[in-house]
Amino acid sequence: MIPRITEGELRHRINALREYMDRNELDAVYITNLPNIFYLTNLYILSTERPFILIVPRDGEITLISPLLEKDRLEFMERVMNSHVVGRRYFYFDFPGDPHVILLIRDWVMELARDYGIKSIGMDNPAGGAPSYWGGYYGPTLSELLQKTGIEVKPFRDVIENMRLTKNEEEINLIRISGEWAAKAIDIAMNYIRPGKYDWEVAFEASLEASRRLKEYFGDDYMTIKYPEPLDVGFRGAGWGGILGISTHNLDP
Repeated sequence: MIPRITEGELRHRINALREYMDRNELDAVYITNLPNIFYLTNLYILSTERPFILIVPRDGEITLISPLLEKDRLEFMERVMNSHVVGRRYFYFDFPGDPHVILLIRDWVMELARDYGIKSIGMDNPAGGAPSYWGGYYGPTLSELLQKTGIEVKPFRDVIENMRLTKNEEEINLIRISGEWAAKAIDIAMNYIRPGKYDWEVAFEASLEASRRLKEYFGDDYMTIKYPEPLDVGFRGAGWGGILGISTHNLDP
């Protein structure tokens, strides 16, 4: 069985976030931070410059805004990751698009505001789309557009990050499993180290074998989340005294 954060734990996190919203007089929060969206939903995409957004109303359906390009992958992830917390979805065709995607998002937020009585919203990024290593959002600023409609925009920072600092038993178990596979990957890599071999040969061969073993262990339903490979074995030999680095980024909570 593939270890995942359960739906019950996801809903516990969302309820804790809604309690924060109650205390701070927020009707909704607008989240662009990808790890934070994953923390609340078990859903993750590499968004590049394309906005990928989670909106959590204090009262109402949790809403996801995503590029249409990711629709099939998200539906597959919902099944495999046992994620059923998102109730409402909006998809846009392209970025920046015509009209610009941020104008579509403004209209969708206004629709949510009418349905759920949203008068104040906390935003983790005033632009409305997150910057990224691959580029990042550019265009009109959503916070300014929303304020023109009468919705009060408030800063929303470090709240979910602080929630993530405290690990429960489900998370601790995933960390433990991740550590076990990191140890196995080190053993596998040690068998590939030979005089005259290039560093990248050791890294590639060990990564492939370790990833295959992990896939075989968890079965055909196993899927990677953040990166293409399940396990990434890094090796530096000459001039470094021999360094092994293991990344189990698809198992960590």
